[in-house]
Amino acid sequence: MTKKIILLVYLLCFISFESYSQTVRSRSLVQQYFISDAYISPQLKQTPLKIKRTSQIDSLFKAIQTGWEKVSNDSLKKYSKKLIIGEFNNIDAYCYFWTLASITQNLDIGSIYGDYLVANYMAPAMERDYAMLRRLPDQDIISTIHSGNLGNTLTIGSGKKISRETFFKTFNVYKDFSVLFDSLAKSPDTAISHAATKQLQDLDKYYYPLNARNSFYKGEFDKAFTFLVTGLNVDKYSRSRAVDLARELITKFNSEGARDKSFALLNTLAINTTPDNLDRETLKVMYLKVDAIKGKEMYANLQQKLSTSSFKYAEKHIDLPKTWNFAINEVPIDKIKKAKYIVVDFWYTGCGPCLAEIPELNSFNEMLKLRDDVIFIAVNTDYSNGKLDQDYVVKRSKELGIKYPVIYDSKSIQLNKQLSISGYPAKFILTTSGDVISKTDQSEMSLKSFETFLKEHQ
Repeated sequence: MTKKIILLVYLLCFISFESYSQTVRSRSLVQQYFISDAYISPQLKQTPLKIKRTSQIDSLFKAIQTGWEKVSNDSLKKYSKKLIIGEFNNIDAYCYFWTLASITQNLDIGSIYGDYLVANYMAPAMERDYAMLRRLPDQDIISTIHSGNLGNTLTIGSGKKISRETFFKTFNVYKDFSVLFDSLAKSPDTAISHAATKQLQDLDKYYYPLNARNSFYKGEFDKAFTFLVTGLNVDKYSRSRAVDLARELITKFNSEGARDKSFALLNTLAINTTPDNLDRETLKVMYLKVDAIKGKEMYANLQQKLSTSSFKYAEKHIDLPKTWNFAINEVPIDKIKKAKYIVVDFWYTGCGPCLAEIPELNSFNEMLKLRDDVIFIAVNTDYSNGKLDQDYVVKRSKELGIKYPVIYDSKSIQLNKQLSISGYPAKFILTTSGDVISKTDQSEMSLKSFETFLKEHQ
């Protein structure tokens, strides 16, 4: 499907204003509410900001920094953490990305201006937070580091369109925080140790991709090969990013006459990918480019070993709700009973990437209208992500133009906990008896995975 941009509501925050006032205020959220009230909302009452040059980004962030410093002292008095004013004045790395996406109404802004954003704002912000954590390494300060700021910096800063120089800045952020959290995980203070250990677990998914790319840029191609292959084999490497780096490595190996390494890399890709992240015709062409005769023979032999399906039953079962708690677009009970499979998307209203998929999910749901064997249900997790009630979810779902069925994952259901979901959006394929179907390569489900599943189950 073609990439589409949806109109965002100007607050892409984690929780609503009402619930926010009743929670422990994180620095990031305090800054988000200030930026929203002072800059984003007034701008969107006129028109989304059109960014055509980086100087506009600089002017916007300079104004925000100046405005924030004028009010931050009063905000700090109500803040429960132990930051000094200079640290509280530091704009959170996530706020830079969030502000730009919200004020332009363009979630693809990270792809367009990601290199500039990371190099000049997000990575420096994380370096300041690193210094803050070194000054005061306690549980509260550790909690200011989250997937929004550190995770987005590492993800955007190692993307396809990122320059070598910006990647090295990103890698240094990763390395500094990894070393620091590893040290804090050994702390005799149990609270600090647990918080740091959790941070290390979150960083673990970046180990192979970042080290592979770092080795490649340093000219250590064999090391990059090892990180890439190992990462795929232990299921800790994004398939799309693995394919990108593999192409670059294969080009390098071919230029040096090291075709055996190219074939070894292709064999690893073949085993660890499914057609939704590397279609088989493309894979075949990659084999032939290494060596037309040997590549044709190897691919033919490989086809006999590859599974004819991209999916398999996982050794996992969940308890589906006896009564589906639909918020909007209810599916008739007789249609649910007829279905064999349920494709599920977990989301919440403050998740930017979740909202970006709404137009494509609307189209996907339309594809299923003539099928009785498969139904699509989106599971809203606003209860777990901010304790927002069902009335709020109904209202927001309608505002967002959602045309597919949405159930509210309440305290009594909590499907997200049964499936151990830690990141959003998250997609699953279930049988109507509660069996979980996974991909044969163990990678995460995507919307394209759903489409592949439909083709395999015509």
